[in-house]
Amino acid sequence: MLQLSLCVNGINNDLLNDFKQNLKEYVLAKSGVFSVFEKDDFLYYLIVLNLDDTQDSEMFIKQKIAQLIINSFKCNLVENNLKYEFSRDYKYLALVQALINFDSACDESYIIQKLDLSSGELYIQFFYYFCCKILKEKWAQLIEITNQNSHLFNVQENYLDVLRFLLDGIDKKASINVEAQNNKLKVQRADEIILFNSYSELIAYIIKNNPQFIELKNVDKSFADFVKQLFLTRVTLCL
Repeated sequence: MLQLSLCVNGINNDLLNDFKQNLKEYVLAKSGVFSVFEKDDFLYYLIVLNLDDTQDSEMFIKQKIAQLIINSFKCNLVENNLKYEFSRDYKYLALVQALINFDSACDESYIIQKLDLSSGELYIQFFYYFCCKILKEKWAQLIEITNQNSHLFNVQENYLDVLRFLLDGIDKKASINVEAQNNKLKVQRADEIILFNSYSELIAYIIKNNPQFIELKNVDKSFADFVKQLFLTRVTLCL
């Protein structure tokens, strides 16, 4: 049996909603109990699984916690400390997402190794501050190195070189097809279809997923040029 209370204070609501939904769907599929409660101004998620073997479930929960920590705390660290003196457009978001997801597989593995759910209670924010100091220092160093070279970003090729270096540290995922359609940006990956409202949302998705190949159809020319210059031969344009 697995019983776990997760304190989720101090985390972005949008990320928290996704985290909650993923955990809830998983727990209910396992015929478990998932509930939300508050105690002393702290918000908790309670998970109860009546399973003889909880090893796979513990690993799933640890993976989701690790991803939440990266997407929340590393994101805050990047956004609060990155020096970027140019327009905060999709090019800025591409750099932010590249920094957040750089070496994320190793970061996730480190967090999972540190996580111990045996006590039945975990304060995610406290865990990050007290058990992930080495990881936080690593992230801060990455941001500092980027800041030291930020004066070079006024030259497009220098900026692209930095992004390509960061992309090399992000695991490649399935190829995607992107099409501008009825004021929406439609992304198809295998059997999955996702709609985006802006090129900023789209570039964040592309950087995070680092697709093997990208097909672009009917998208904005400047955006297409940027993606083509960044991913080079991995991009096919169907304008």
